[in-house]
Amino acid sequence: MTSWTDRARAATAQMGQCSTAKTDEIGVSMVLAVSAVRSMGITDSKDRVSSVLAVPSPVELEKPDLASTLTEEPDRWCWPHSIAMSGPEIEKFMARLERFSYFGIDGGVAEKLADRLVMRDREEDDRSLCLECAHLRLVLSCMNSLNAGISIQHSDSKLPSEFVIQLQRCPGFKPRIG
Repeated sequence: MTSWTDRARAATAQMGQCSTAKTDEIGVSMVLAVSAVRSMGITDSKDRVSSVLAVPSPVELEKPDLASTLTEEPDRWCWPHSIAMSGPEIEKFMARLERFSYFGIDGGVAEKLADRLVMRDREEDDRSLCLECAHLRLVLSCMNSLNAGISIQHSDSKLPSEFVIQLQRCPGFKPRIG
């Protein structure tokens, strides 16, 4: 049985050509690959044979060390390169979920709110939730209601639950730390 290279040489010789394009021959094991580039001296015809190139075998190709890549840059493929959350975004997301559950927000609603805040942060929106404010108390009252423009006295500053989950600009907002 003849190899495909022998058959290619024979086909080229029948078309009036004397040899195929030369391949690199070195001591390293090589894999033959078909080139999409037209070889010099071969005329256009239906019976044309592609030229052959020498390519290093897949074993010899360099493989990136994935373990070191992941430990060196774990957020490499996260935002802004994709929609995936980075490590710091995940930490903020989890802290927000904890804060929202502290105020009695349902798990599904809390997750949607935290996800919306991730998008808000990415878009650099300056609005905030009352739930993020240091002045909000467990009974949903604002301890900075005068500066926030909500009420004149703290006793009148009870906020509706729909209001505390609304993105808004508040002159009395103070971010909660931690």
